[in-house]
Amino acid sequence: MRKERNITYVILSLSLVSVLAWFINSIPPTAWWAFVAFFLLVASAVFTFVFFLSNRIRLSLLATLGVIALLLLRAFHLRNPLYAISLLVILLFTGVYLKHKKI
Repeated sequence: MRKERNITYVILSLSLVSVLAWFINSIPPTAWWAFVAFFLLVASAVFTFVFFLSNRIRLSLLATLGVIALLLLRAFHLRNPLYAISLLVILLFTGVYLKHKKI
């Protein structure tokens, strides 16, 4: 039986995306705290949205880690497509491992 989806997660996700848009437009990325705050906002917005769509915490955490890792690779100018492919393979194998381990 499927769990009911909680509408508060989509409301929280949309509000986090709007805060993220405000943050990007108003704060220059010169300080380290802006870098950390940006990634925290992105992670929380992705987590709440994916959790609303799937109702699975494991999938939400893996998607959040994937997005953050991909953005960190882009921030450090590691733009080779093999990095993205290896990240995808690592996330897929981690998901399969956690599914079989029942965590």
